[in-house]
Amino acid sequence: MHEFEFNLKKAQKDITIADHLMNVTHPLINDPKLLIAIIKKLHDCLHNLMLAVLKYDFEKKNIDSMPSENFSSALSLFAKHEISRFSQNYLPLIADVNGLVKEYDESSVTLNMKGKVFMYDGNYNGNVIDKEKIKEYIYKTKQFTKDAAEILKW
Repeated sequence: MHEFEFNLKKAQKDITIADHLMNVTHPLINDPKLLIAIIKKLHDCLHNLMLAVLKYDFEKKNIDSMPSENFSSALSLFAKHEISRFSQNYLPLIADVNGLVKEYDESSVTLNMKGKVFMYDGNYNGNVIDKEKIKEYIYKTKQFTKDAAEILKW
């Protein structure tokens, strides 16, 4: 198995888990903390998709350098070389999900109210994670997964 296939399989597993958590587990448990776990799974999926496409192109000698496992360096390399290959621009999706994960990790205060997660930094600038936003991210990530799998057919 090629390295890019391993990353693609991990990404497909991550999006399946995120979808299941959102559509099956969350309605049963109804815990807003689960939304954070879903966002982190989406983040893992997007990271693995970028790595899969970059490793594929590295094996095909389309790019010169082996992609780093670091998210930000993979994102910059992906934005520079790969985004034109896709039917739609997934950079805003990747940036949004990455921003939410970073914001959650760096937030001073998080509140769980009315099925939403409110995150605030030290200056009380805030952001909200809710079900509708996550469902939209899951839909777009599924599209990205399908597009990447189509490109990576060996």
